Amino acid sequence: MGTNHPDGVACQLHLPMQWQAAGELSPPQLERLMQVNAALLHTHAFLDTPAPADDAAPATRLEAKVDLALALLGKLLDVSAALPLAQPLTLSANAAEWLSKSDPGATPSILLSLWLSPQLPQPLTLPAHIRSAHKEGGQWRLHAEFHDLGESVQEHLTRTVFRYHRRALQARRG
Repeated sequence: MGTNHPDGVACQLHLPMQWQAAGELSPPQLERLMQVNAALLHTHAFLDTPAPADDAAPATRLEAKVDLALALLGKLLDVSAALPLAQPLTLSANAAEWLSKSDPGATPSILLSLWLSPQLPQPLTLPAHIRSAHKEGGQWRLHAEFHDLGESVQEHLTRTVFRYHRRALQARRG
């Protein structure tokens, strides 16, 4: 479902996800992570968008197919990796909020991994800072803000969240 959220347009999703404490990434580590994320988001957009009738951009579609082939090759090489359980979360282009069984303690920096599609074997892995953690029942409600995404990843993530938001609105209208 799409919602208005303090962090901008947001959507309610049910995705395999996990988070882990992380120190600050070095510039080369961050650059590589953002390259992988940009390719993943580009491929996800390709899989998530119907082909135009006239196929006006064959080079773009070919590039996305190559990205998909590489992602699937990566899955073949890592067949032993099991997906984490899907759980509800609120995702915006700048932040995410979810319930966790784990106490974040004094962990300010995390890596949040989201598996956006069963067709893609790789998670979108976003560096984030936990901004709030509140006990809710037997779990923790965590709110994390993304940082250092880079222009390309930020733009693709914004588009992805908007697509999910738009679909949720269309589903509500019938």
